[in-house]
Amino acid sequence: MKKSTGIIYGTGSVLILMTLLSCTSMQRGPYGGTVISLKSSHAKAEILADTASGAVLIYTWDIALKKNKPVHYKPFIIGSGDETVDLFPYPIAGDSTGYCSRFYGKAEWVRGGGMVYGWLGGGVEQVRHEFNWKNCLHAGKSLGSLFEKMDENKGGMMGNGSGDMMEN
Repeated sequence: MKKSTGIIYGTGSVLILMTLLSCTSMQRGPYGGTVISLKSSHAKAEILADTASGAVLIYTWDIALKKNKPVHYKPFIIGSGDETVDLFPYPIAGDSTGYCSRFYGKAEWVRGGGMVYGWLGGGVEQVRHEFNWKNCLHAGKSLGSLFEKMDENKGGMMGNGSGDMMEN
């Protein structure tokens, strides 16, 4: 009985340690958001969220997180639990036709930042990547003015404008 209890406690301790390490070793992007590898496009996606407006923004970067890396012009879907929002292409200067390195959307459920774990799907891969919202929310607080400018410049969304007015 003592041996099996020790195994259970030992296994539980290892799982807790692995969870803590995975949460603390999340890679941060150039804007401080959470980074997810997009394997099929050899790029990384940085997720940022603004809890005041409910806006969510993704930038796609090269593997080294040094330069924007445009990916196919397909919306991403981001969610938490059963809540989702589509993030539509919002091109920046330098994105070629059919490719985009910035995606944007808004959802009421993002306001207030009550979510902890989320998932990213859609885009090129059609695979769900799970992540912790902590860095996304923290970094989004410092980018409030960028989110405001994106709302003002809706012409860049869905290819209906150049998006060139936007900061990178």
